[in-house]
Amino acid sequence: LDLDPDWRTLRLRTPPGPVEEITYDALVIATGVANGFWRQPVLADSDDVDTALHNVHGRLAHAQSIAVVGGGAAACSSAAQLRRRWPEKRVALYHPGDLPLPRHHDRTRRKVSRRLESSGVDRQGGHRAVLPPDTELGAIGAGSIHWSTGQAAVDADAIIWAVGRVSPNTTWLPSDMLTDRGFVRVDDDLGVPGYRGVFAVGDVADTDPLRGSARNRADRLVARNVLAYLDGRVGNASQRDRAIQIARETPGVLDVQSQITVGSAGATTPSTRRCATSSTTTPANGSTA
Repeated sequence: LDLDPDWRTLRLRTPPGPVEEITYDALVIATGVANGFWRQPVLADSDDVDTALHNVHGRLAHAQSIAVVGGGAAACSSAAQLRRRWPEKRVALYHPGDLPLPRHHDRTRRKVSRRLESSGVDRQGGHRAVLPPDTELGAIGAGSIHWSTGQAAVDADAIIWAVGRVSPNTTWLPSDMLTDRGFVRVDDDLGVPGYRGVFAVGDVADTDPLRGSARNRADRLVARNVLAYLDGRVGNASQRDRAIQIARETPGVLDVQSQITVGSAGATTPSTRRCATSSTTTPANGSTA
């Protein structure tokens, strides 16, 4: 709900409904982002999450043709995973430009393209979709996709809009903690500047354009730095330039989204110290924040 950094308190609502207030010595912000049908900023318990996942799975299982629209990591990963799960279905990936992953290294882009094609994904470059209203982008669609790039309309039983409409889950944070786009400002040690004992990691952290701390095991880094802070030591720098390079060149980019565990950063501390991890606990159709 909100954060009071002066009193080091965090107010949150749990799925049953009551509001709780907790205090902390160190706080790790790992609330992630909303980015479509599989990450929504809603309050949910484990049963809600299971139901939502079951509904999405059923919707895709009954489709004979699936179109994934978008050229980023989420789109590539979704197309590859769908084809792997249902090799008998037609899975097509439609993206602008000749190759997907426009902000990655060319070598990575070519390698991912080859992997998609070898897995049986029908990769169609040079397609820019006419997008439906924002309210429809968060659900699996169906019907015709029209293109502003002039191609004939395409019909699909299921349409996944992985078009990069990422929105960080940070409305509960003070505005001076955030960038203009709503991501959490961080220093090289993943600490939030101006807020001692507050850290951020994952997609919510403004580390670099690709938000590399979500993909390069920065949970280990932030855990060490939380412990260093609690012990009065200086934390480790994140080596931002190296993180960007790894994010662009990693050979496992197809699996990058499926490997993320948002909110995995944390630290085990003595009972006299309180380390709160505020996180989105599941990258599903519902999430607990």
